[in-house]
Amino acid sequence: MSVISNVTRTAGTILSAIDALANASARTVNTAASGLDMLDTFVQDAKTRQVIDSTFDMVEYAENAMLRSQVDAAATRANLNLRLEQDSRLKAEFDNQAARYAEISKALRTKLGMPALPEVTKTVTAPVAEPNQS
Repeated sequence: MSVISNVTRTAGTILSAIDALANASARTVNTAASGLDMLDTFVQDAKTRQVIDSTFDMVEYAENAMLRSQVDAAATRANLNLRLEQDSRLKAEFDNQAARYAEISKALRTKLGMPALPEVTKTVTAPVAEPNQS
């Protein structure tokens, strides 16, 4: 009986060791899976933060680009108005060229697939100063 008892004990010990090894392996796999889950969560959070930051950066960029464009357009118009006020011949030639350039702009926008510009009834708002009759 002692041989059978030893074999039974040895088999029980081996089975207990296998069970402990299986439990340790399962815990290791669970720990690795948890670590991967944590890494995935970290990456997803970083991606979300990047999307938010990029969105605000693009909004700010677009607003700044619009402001720069407005300042440039205002300066160009102010300079043009000043020059046309001072030179009636330039004003007359400018007015003569307006229709031609409107057609070129329309054709170019059509070719590029851009929307048409609104009709402009008067391109320059400042009156032209009459030359001094001294």
